[in-house]
Amino acid sequence: MSRGVWHKTEDIVRALQETRGGIWLAAEKVGCSPYTIMRRAQQNPKIRETIDHYRQRRSDVAEMKLEQAILAGEQWAIQFQLRTQAKDRGYYERQETVTKGETLEVVTRVVRRDADHD
Repeated sequence: MSRGVWHKTEDIVRALQETRGGIWLAAEKVGCSPYTIMRRAQQNPKIRETIDHYRQRRSDVAEMKLEQAILAGEQWAIQFQLRTQAKDRGYYERQETVTKGETLEVVTRVVRRDADHD
């Protein structure tokens, strides 16, 4: 990685496409610092759009996997969805400290506001 070398936008975009938006991996392919790509992304819409495209795509894939886990009845996924995306429906996370003999245990539950009476 040499200083003062200008890397073509097309080369950076191609490397980002090959690495699915991986800035550090793209930098290795181009032969520059990842900070160079980050700096160029601030200045160049094509580079920034390429990075954003892959970040948004990853989010879509992650949301699809979460939905699959919810539909499969995975409790962790159901609780995650309620805790993070269903606050407007009254769900929230509550932690309680429970004494079991000489041991203190923290219990975390997802509860619904209108059902929070126990």
